[in-house]
Amino acid sequence: MELKPLLHPLITKPWMDTVSQIKLISFDLDETLWPSTEVLRKAEEVQLQWLEKKAPRLTLVHNIESLKEHRQLVRKVYPEIAYNLTAVRMISLSQLLKEFGYSLALAKEAINIFLEARNQITPYPDVIPVLEYLIKNYTLASITNGNAEVSQTSLKNYFQISLTPAIAGTAKPDPDMFYQILKKVRIKPYQAIHIGDHPTYDIVAAQQVGMHAIWINRNEMMWPEELPPPNSMINNLYELEQWL
Repeated sequence: MELKPLLHPLITKPWMDTVSQIKLISFDLDETLWPSTEVLRKAEEVQLQWLEKKAPRLTLVHNIESLKEHRQLVRKVYPEIAYNLTAVRMISLSQLLKEFGYSLALAKEAINIFLEARNQITPYPDVIPVLEYLIKNYTLASITNGNAEVSQTSLKNYFQISLTPAIAGTAKPDPDMFYQILKKVRIKPYQAIHIGDHPTYDIVAAQQVGMHAIWINRNEMMWPEELPPPNSMINNLYELEQWL
């Protein structure tokens, strides 16, 4: 698939001047540092298997898909917490457990089962070698809309700061996700680079607060023509290491 040409400032003198000012590099997680489809599928299966033992009346009626549909309904009914996937899961399971006559305490246990499996990630091959290099020179942060906890994954030793919707009280593309990270490190937006796979939630959102934004395009996707371009595009983190 042919990619739309993108400006490549990383190899120009202005970009080299910019690099010398960078203090923080933040990363999205799912599809940026690891593939998430299989991880999420397995986590849902592990949780359902646990529920089959602990709440069999519920699982006689519900499967993975119908549980997902119920969570979507919860997000519509409670828009104020829709950004927090773990909170949505808690409310959804609590409602269903109550409906089928089970203790609400099972909801928290079920979520812990899910999250434990959710954090069993396998990073892309380029991730650990490049993080090993970057951590020597930069503060590294993670900013995710998901409910993976970096501190519970195999990448726990590489990130000084990790921000999730449950911690931040919001989610990307809300600029406050990025402002919170910048405030923690006490730096200006131009001193930070954000790297992510989502054109709107990662790239445009980071640029709008004044951060540099690099689109990691692992799957040869087309950049949306209606959006302003990223500062640059990479296919893997080795390219980022070379440029820096």
